[in-house]
Amino acid sequence: MKHILLSFCACLLCFVPVAAAQESYTIQKLSDNFYAAQAKPGGRSSTNAFFFVSGNQVIAGGAHMTREAIEDLWAAIDVTVGKPVRYFVLTHHHPGFSHIDTTFPADATLILSGDTWKSFEKDARKSETPLLLFSDGLTLKSSQAPALVLSSIGAAHTDGDTIVVVPEEKIAYVGDLLYVKSVGYMGDGHMRSWLQSLDFLSELDLKQIVPGYGPPVGRAEVNEFRRYFRDFLSEVLSRIEANESAANIKRSFTLPSYQEWSGYKQFLRDNAEHAWHDLKKHFTEEAKN
Repeated sequence: MKHILLSFCACLLCFVPVAAAQESYTIQKLSDNFYAAQAKPGGRSSTNAFFFVSGNQVIAGGAHMTREAIEDLWAAIDVTVGKPVRYFVLTHHHPGFSHIDTTFPADATLILSGDTWKSFEKDARKSETPLLLFSDGLTLKSSQAPALVLSSIGAAHTDGDTIVVVPEEKIAYVGDLLYVKSVGYMGDGHMRSWLQSLDFLSELDLKQIVPGYGPPVGRAEVNEFRRYFRDFLSEVLSRIEANESAANIKRSFTLPSYQEWSGYKQFLRDNAEHAWHDLKKHFTEEAKN
């Protein structure tokens, strides 16, 4: 009988709910309330997320959320803190990607800025999750946790970006506004306002910053990416002033000082072509005015 019970228990172990395991995130506790969910290389999520314990509920956030990434983030939260997710902050959305950001559980409320909503609603596939929209900023506060402050940056990496800050703990989630030793993806970016956002971010009193990918960093990494961004835009502008075409920039653009950075071969020339079009558009609009 003892052997039968042992065998039965072994079988039960084989059927542990999938929520107990997940393949997308490594969880790092940054404070008593704030956790970074770092995307695992080769995992089911393409970007970092975060979650914040506020009393008996959780506020999570991120972007590029496929069904699999959502399932894994919920599983990680359940295993780590064992509390339900009440809100999810969608910090940005890339228009045209209707397979992401639309499959959240119905018992969670999706929070997004008005600018992100404008991009979000363009997709044919609509989310059935309840929505909470805000304009410039929104503060979430309970008696059992520090304030969580959402600030709409506006057009930057996408048509609408949000940063999430815990001022009391000097922690922030900034998503793809910040790349670390990476040229990043700029295909939906607004060059001048993105640079202004980095200037703003560099002035905040922060000690731990969760970027879109990789481990949490500090203000030094913000300043490093800001220097890269200035160098990148300066080179694009110099080529515009030399009357180079977008096609020529895409063929020949280089930044040798950053050739060891991640994504250099994959994204740099496409980024430069997009920056050419974005900056030329602004020059044209200013000339009309």
